[in-house]
Amino acid sequence: MALPQIIKDEITKLYIDGKSIKAISSLLKVSEPTISKILKASNIPIRKNNYSELKIDKVLANDLYIKGHSTYDIAKHFGCSDETIRKIITAVRPLKERNKLKQESIDKIRQKSLSLWQDPAYRSKVYDATNTEQYRSGLKKSSKQCYKQNLGKWIKTEEARRIISDRSKSLWQDEEYLNKQRPYFASRSMRITRASVDALKDGTKRSAWIDKIRRTNANRHCDGWVSSSQKQLYYILNTSDIIFHEEGHNTKVGPFYVVDCIIPTQQNMTRPLIIEVQGEYWHSLPHIILKDRQKASFINNNTNYDLLYIDELQMSSFDEVQKKLEQYGLQIAAIECECQDTTFKQIDESQARDFYSVFHYTSTIRKGALTYGLFLKDRLIAAISYNYPLRTETATRLGCKLNEVLELSRMARRTNVQCKNLLSYFIARTRRSLPKEIKRIVSFSDSTYGHAGGVYKASGFILDGVVEPDYHYVSMNGKYHKKTIWDRAKKMRMAEKEYAEKHNLQRVVGKAKTRWVYLVKDI
Repeated sequence: MALPQIIKDEITKLYIDGKSIKAISSLLKVSEPTISKILKASNIPIRKNNYSELKIDKVLANDLYIKGHSTYDIAKHFGCSDETIRKIITAVRPLKERNKLKQESIDKIRQKSLSLWQDPAYRSKVYDATNTEQYRSGLKKSSKQCYKQNLGKWIKTEEARRIISDRSKSLWQDEEYLNKQRPYFASRSMRITRASVDALKDGTKRSAWIDKIRRTNANRHCDGWVSSSQKQLYYILNTSDIIFHEEGHNTKVGPFYVVDCIIPTQQNMTRPLIIEVQGEYWHSLPHIILKDRQKASFINNNTNYDLLYIDELQMSSFDEVQKKLEQYGLQIAAIECECQDTTFKQIDESQARDFYSVFHYTSTIRKGALTYGLFLKDRLIAAISYNYPLRTETATRLGCKLNEVLELSRMARRTNVQCKNLLSYFIARTRRSLPKEIKRIVSFSDSTYGHAGGVYKASGFILDGVVEPDYHYVSMNGKYHKKTIWDRAKKMRMAEKEYAEKHNLQRVVGKAKTRWVYLVKDI
């Protein structure tokens, strides 16, 4: 997408004023190549850091380097960077001579190290220093850190896997390597085969072996990765005063199963409840479907738990989760309050993302948003996000600059909160905290989702027009925003249409959207 003209003008102004391309990129969050293209299109010459323009005696710099001075000391003498000195030395000396000098320097260091090592007092000092527990622990810690930062990251990449795979294939094609490995694998194969046969003949050993493997896998899952759908579930339960256990050692069921969530008996429940959140891709794999059946069979036949499955798509609707919990005697109580009982403050993007993922029909938030939260006794009950418009036309049609208009891009509240005029009160509070240069606030109401714009009318917004309707998806469980379905389809590596057909979702063209404008200041 092309940058607005106002941003391009600002880039050229900052560069002419002396700012570097890197500084402008950091300030305006625009890539350096894009800035260079804009400057070239505006016929502004690009400044170059050419060491030839600096007043540096190249011969003197080279002589100082030959005499043993470091590039850092030489750079300090001339008042430039050591990288500049390295470039000068590289340009003055031919490659062969540089390599010769480098080898001479290495030889000097080697000779010095050997002479030091021949001294018994020095050797004793080194032994004493390296045989301490502190040295070993420090070396172990630094090795782990180095592995994580370098080799550990690289070895997980596709390039590393390809290189290791190619190397392994080439080794196994080498007859000499094969002849060396055959005796080892032949003897190991015989030992494993005999041990396995003996274990499988004995029913007790066989059962113990299987249980041990399952327990190992269960313990591994106790400290495992938590999916985004699980986080949504935990957020709903945590903010609804429902006692529960997250996936971990407290959710182990039987000797070798770990579940996503356990809710102890409370309210009108007859038995404790296990909740399993079914991620669409992972739980559609054949071997995982088999494991899910085995787990469900064990829970139903050997425990006193009820078992509830919630699909990933259903987790994007708070009302659907609430209905499922009510089937097992769990009520999410309504919260009654007055606007004056609430507190208001700016919140970070992660807090807003967690809230919108449950209470907003798009389940997302635009990056760089200015977000405010409304709290009732430290509990987030509503959120509003403001962004600068994506299109310059939104600002120009209102007679404003791009940085003088904000779009109220997201607004949501907890559906179980009962408070008169809550959102209009919240908008008024946030409006007073916006940047001083803002002159207009733009927002949209989608009547497809029951948003007729009553909140904006009550907040003093003016109806500014109608936007053409867009499509959404409908199922027996309710409505889904098109981006929600598109995101799910992409995750499953499917086309949007294919995904909709699989889940019996019907594509429907919604009602028109209305555009609203609030006049903050006179233009």
